Amino acid sequence: MRVIKTGEQTIDGARRYYYAANPPRRLLSVARNGSHLESARPGQYWKALIGWDDGDNAHVLSGDEGKRHTKLTIDLLLDVPIHDIGVATPLSTVVDRAPRSDRPGGVRGTMAGRPPVQPGDRVEQHNITLPSRLWRRAETTGAGNRSAGIYRLIEGEEPMSVSLPVNVAQVLRMWPEATAVAMEVNDQVAIIVKCERKDAQSAHRPGVPVAFQTMLGLYPDAGAVIRLALEIRDQPGHPLKFETFLNPSQANPDQAHDLALLRKLAGQTTLDIHIFDMHINYQYSKRIPFRETPRAELSLLIQQAQELLAGIPETTLNFGKARDQMMAEIPL
Repeated sequence: MRVIKTGEQTIDGARRYYYAANPPRRLLSVARNGSHLESARPGQYWKALIGWDDGDNAHVLSGDEGKRHTKLTIDLLLDVPIHDIGVATPLSTVVDRAPRSDRPGGVRGTMAGRPPVQPGDRVEQHNITLPSRLWRRAETTGAGNRSAGIYRLIEGEEPMSVSLPVNVAQVLRMWPEATAVAMEVNDQVAIIVKCERKDAQSAHRPGVPVAFQTMLGLYPDAGAVIRLALEIRDQPGHPLKFETFLNPSQANPDQAHDLALLRKLAGQTTLDIHIFDMHINYQYSKRIPFRETPRAELSLLIQQAQELLAGIPETTLNFGKARDQMMAEIPL
């Protein structure tokens, strides 16, 4: 993989280096803790987290702004024998699954462009007349693209009513801060968000972009954890951020419930977000597309988690420890 260095900075006293893969692959790498890819050699192993990036930062290549990238967050470059590594994912597999700029189907990010047509959808063309103010609203929502704006305004929200199970509502009421959980609602895996009513109202405005990210943490001394992160960009520079963690282990029935949710989510084409206030009063719901590329990425994360967990004794598994390690390494 050939990369182009696109920047560097110091955070908390440690130097970070940023790289973008040569086109057509859209892949970003962040080398932390003083590591840099210029010193990488064949045969080395990288301790890294795999996720994705919306391309809304200064480290993407020109022309790829606002488009989905696979993201590697690299902590260490290791010179160790293969038997000391255990489960390892070839870099070529990560590169092959990265989004490409030379394939049709619309923009893969959430910032601009018309989403690709979903399997089974039939396209129809109509000439419509709308007041100028509505065309301006569609253009603003679609970042200059009317088709994208209309698509988002129609798909962005679905009228529905959601009642939470009593035990879930009780837990959310007891939790003192804004939070999020993943659960099955109306036969779909959904994200339940608890937040201040003023934040819910701000996020309710038409055209507010919503980003959803999955990320895997692998910890041989504790197990694996998959993070679901939600970002509602209602205010430039100050988005609403939420996260929840699921256990991909199937060591016991309680843990297998999380794994079932993850596998069901990987098969969905949309994701519902149900917004509640701090008193667990239902406010509204948003529906965002969950496209082929992020679904494939989630399936890969589940597979990688299963490969690691297969080599860890059940007595060593500690989901709370793995979750806390991931939260410390990659704060929301």
